[in-house]
Amino acid sequence: SSALVIPTHARNLTATMDRDPATGNDEQPTRRLPDSDSKPFDSPPASPSPSRKAFWAELAGLSVLVAGLLGYAAYQMVEEAPVSVSAKPSPKLSPKPNRSATKPMPTSDRSGAIAGEPQEIYLRAPKTGIYYAVDSLLNASRREIASRSGRFCIRIVNGPIAPVSGYQQVTTSSLSLDSSGTTIDATQEKLTFDHAYTELKDAKGRWQWLGDKVDRSGVMEQCLAASTSFVKKTRGDFINHAEAAPTD
Repeated sequence: SSALVIPTHARNLTATMDRDPATGNDEQPTRRLPDSDSKPFDSPPASPSPSRKAFWAELAGLSVLVAGLLGYAAYQMVEEAPVSVSAKPSPKLSPKPNRSATKPMPTSDRSGAIAGEPQEIYLRAPKTGIYYAVDSLLNASRREIASRSGRFCIRIVNGPIAPVSGYQQVTTSSLSLDSSGTTIDATQEKLTFDHAYTELKDAKGRWQWLGDKVDRSGVMEQCLAASTSFVKKTRGDFINHAEAAPTD
């Protein structure tokens, strides 16, 4: 019989295949890895990427900052002296009151209240405005009362009595209010008022309230701005009763 001839390339393929002893089947050819000693795939270690370098740099900077803050806080705690429990802050002392100062007055509408003063004092506050004489002989005279922030002042205008002519004599004075009433600081004279506070009476006569328009400039402004008793005398207008007298 003729012999079977196996090509050379087929013999090489068969040689590279192993037969499984259990099944008798040929196993698939396997590629043999190189020995560990040869290390043909070894390569130098890769250097860190730029992003990783930046991360570690920021982490190092943050650590330094935190350490600095902790150190500063510890320094402040050491520097602060412990507060003694028995130590008390010194109280702020009020200045001594000026006993000669005029007491604060209630407002002109007598609706306000001043702490420490009886209620009846508020009701005795004079009504601000201009008061003219009830007696016609005193038509060249008048009384003016003004107030500001609880302080009261009076302008006393005394003119010549007809038929005599002359200058008006003006006295501007502060007023004091207490439980006994309203006092003119210049003369220590008490003023009395009717129940409606539209009429006042002094040593000169009776005066009727006729308006609230008071000139607060000049000496009156000085009196309202002062904080103590105020008295000032000046000369007013010249009154010529001869010109005002009726002719036949």
